[in-house]
Amino acid sequence: MDLYDEEEWKKEKREEIRGKISALSAKIDEANEIIEALSESKKNLNDDIEEWENSYQTYQSVEINSNIFLTDVFEGNMAERLKIRIPNAFGLMKNSVSIMNSVIAGVNEQIIFIQDYISELQQEIRALYTELAGI
Repeated sequence: MDLYDEEEWKKEKREEIRGKISALSAKIDEANEIIEALSESKKNLNDDIEEWENSYQTYQSVEINSNIFLTDVFEGNMAERLKIRIPNAFGLMKNSVSIMNSVIAGVNEQIIFIQDYISELQQEIRALYTELAGI
C-alpha cells in the first residue's frame, strides 16, 4: 500500500468512525427524549395521586360529611345513598392509587434501563474516539 492509499484509507476510516459516533449520539438523544417523556408522565401521576390524597384527607377531616341527613326530602334521601356509595368509591380510588404507584415503579424501572442503555452507548462512543485517535 503506498502513502496515498494509506492516507485515503485513514480518511475513509475516520469518516466511518465519525458516522458511527454520530449515529450513536442520535440514539442517546432519542433515549434522553424518552426519559424526559417518562419523567413527565411520572410527575403527572404523582401530581394526580397527591391531589386525590389531599381531597381524600379534606373529606375525611370534615365530620359533617357523614352526620347530616334530612329526612323526607330528596337531598336527605340522596345523602343516605351517598353515605353507602362514597366509601365504595373511595375504596376504588385507593385501589387506583395503588395501581398508579405500581405504574410509577414500572416507569422508574424503564428510566433506569434506558439510562443503562445510554451508558453503554457512551462507552461505545469513547471506544470509537480512542480508535479515531489511533488513526
